[in-house]
Amino acid sequence: MRKKKIDKLVIEMICKDFQPISVVEDIGFKNLIKELEPRYNLPSRRTIGRTLLPDAYSQIKTKLMDILKTTKYVAITTDIWTSSNTESYITLT
Repeated sequence: MRKKKIDKLVIEMICKDFQPISVVEDIGFKNLIKELEPRYNLPSRRTIGRTLLPDAYSQIKTKLMDILKTTKYVAITTDIWTSSNTESYITLT
């Protein structure tokens, strides 16, 4: 179904481009979507946060777990630093 495909692409855009979920409420984004696909109704911020993002997370997690099951080695790095305004950070990649 076309709606599911567009929903998936909207979620992909939010995740890949680090957009806030509220982007679906922005008038410019609404106008763009309406021009490209007039019959498509954007999901609400609530639907994205409670349904679409968790579903996408579950699908990606499952794929990643399948990949890791057959992976022989994994490399992990860490870093710790303090920002110029003295906030401490630790990362794991």
